[in-house]
This record gives sequence, C-alpha cells and structure tokens, in this order.
Amino acid sequence: MDKVVVAVMGGLLVFYWTTESSDWVLPIGLGVGALAGSAVLILSLGAMLIGLEMYLAATRFETRRDRQEQEAEVFLQRLAQLLQTHGTLSLALQDLGYRERTTGREPNPEHILKDLFHRWNVGVVGMVASASQAVVRHGGALEPVVEQAAKKISRDRERRFQRQLDEAAKRTTMVVLAVAPYGVLGVLREMVPSMYAALVTRGVGQLTVLGVGLVSGGVLTILALYVRKDGASR
Repeated sequence: MDKVVVAVMGGLLVFYWTTESSDWVLPIGLGVGALAGSAVLILSLGAMLIGLEMYLAATRFETRRDRQEQEAEVFLQRLAQLLQTHGTLSLALQDLGYRERTTGREPNPEHILKDLFHRWNVGVVGMVASASQAVVRHGGALEPVVEQAAKKISRDRERRFQRQLDEAAKRTTMVVLAVAPYGVLGVLREMVPSMYAALVTRGVGQLTVLGVGLVSGGVLTILALYVRKDGASR
C-alpha cells in the first residue's frame, strides 16, 4: 500500500509540473500527510484536498468573471457617452480604439460587439449587439439601450456583491470545518498517541477517518460547484 501511495504522489507531482498548474495544494498536502505514515489518513486527506482545490479554482473563476463584468460595464458606460457626441456606433467604437482586424480601418460594429460578447460572455453585451443589428435594419436609437445595459450590470454587481458579503462568513466556516479535523488528528498524534493509533490502525477508526475525508471533500466540492455556477451567471 505504501508503494502505491508513493507512486500516486509521484504521478501527481509530475502531472502538476508538466501542466504548470497554479494549484499545488493536493501534492503538497499529501506530502505532509505522508509524514504520518498512514495510508488511510493519506486517502482521507486526499479526498478533502481534491475538494479544496476545486473550491480554490472556483474562487479564481469567480474573480475572473467579476473582472470581465466590470470591464464590460466600463465599456458600455464609455460607449453611451461617445454615442451622444459622435451619433453613430461605428464612430464611437473607432474612438474607443477598435479597428477592423484585417484592414485596420473603420470597424464593423456588429463584428466588434459580437467579439466583445464572446470575450466577456456577459449577457447584456450580447443584448446590445442584437440591438445594434435591429437599429441598422429598422432604425431607432441605440444610446438608451446601451445606457440601460450599463445600469443593469451595475445593479446586478451591487446585488451580487452584497450577497457575497453575506455568504463570505459561511464559506469560510465551511472551509475551516472541512480542514479542522486534520489539525485535530495532528494534535492527537503529538499529545495523545494512543488515541491517534486507535484511529489509524483499527477498523472502526479507519472508517471514521476515511468518512471524514469523504464528507469534507464532498462539502467542498458542492461549495465549489455553487461558486462556479454563480460566477458563470453574468
């Protein structure tokens, strides 16, 4: 069993190194857990660390989506201002620095807005792109649509930020509760070796340790999926 654990850890290190992963929580955590010399503890710790890595990746995704949404809001606010002065979407985009990729000439508004929608994946930018096509075909003013789109992003960001503030303490508590049992095991190993030995050598204790890892990893995985789903909704 020990050889299998060492082989798995070696494989993880090679994988993380070759893929240039930004997360080293799992291999480093397993390396620390290997010092305990218990295969059951390593399996339990590994289950929890997988969930923790998923949660950390989800928080980075959420931060990136927040940044994309903020960039879209600034773009729409600036575009609304330029529409007032220039009158046409093409000139406003040109003043913002957008050019046709192939020729560098006056931009095609539809192409530019579609590209920006695909870059940011923010719904209201797609709405503005669709509205610009309708204005070209049927006439009308695009400026009110752009202004309302910018305001909608602002309102959504404020509501989301308030909700995230309310959820921050709960998220932190869940992460701490998932990681805390392993701190307790470390304390038991140093201060009450007999109890620690009972947990990692006897059948009931091993099932308990493994169950803690599965539950902790499951909770963190569910939390990661929730954060990622929330980050995708923009």
